[in-house]
Amino acid sequence: MVTDAAGQDWLAYHAIDARQPTFDAIDDEQGFSRRVMLLDRLEYVGGWPRLVTTGGTPSSELQPGPQ
Repeated sequence: MVTDAAGQDWLAYHAIDARQPTFDAIDDEQGFSRRVMLLDRLEYVGGWPRLVTTGGTPSSELQPGPQ
């Protein structure tokens, strides 16, 4: 979790892109997961953090970033 200059909290995390979950490995019999880095804004509901953009689930589209 990071806080920007405006005092807004953000969560930086890794996820697997469902549209392109793997990429080819050196050995064609294997595949490795394609993990991307995500940054989503947090809000607090009842004292607990949750992702703002999607009501608590990871984003799948480009979102505005920190100020």
